[in-house]
Amino acid sequence: MKKFLNNLNDNENNISSAFLHNAPIGNYKINLIAAIVRGKTVEESMRCLRFSSKVKGALILSKLIYSAASNARNNTKFSVDSLFVKSIEIGKGNCLRRFHARAKGRGCAIIKHRSNIRVFLAIKV
Repeated sequence: MKKFLNNLNDNENNISSAFLHNAPIGNYKINLIAAIVRGKTVEESMRCLRFSSKVKGALILSKLIYSAASNARNNTKFSVDSLFVKSIEIGKGNCLRRFHARAKGRGCAIIKHRSNIRVFLAIKV
């Protein structure tokens, strides 16, 4: 992780990012969708996500990529056509815990997993 962050700091001028904390989807599910998008241009990735069969995760990831592209356009004056998805980091977020009543006075835990997502866009050279 530290090595990755050091690489980002070296090329900080060429990178735009967006973060989403506690997205209501599990790590594994969103990581399957992120694998499709990594390394593609912004336009290609949005096209892939639009026609993805995993609708919930694709919608979350497309909004995040759109946000990172907007950050690049507004904050650093990059052209959106020259951007590609450099990396997508997915980590475990907070879990939402509930209890479901069961027989004989017991309770059963319902755990809803959440994830933290980071998208980094860079200029294609």
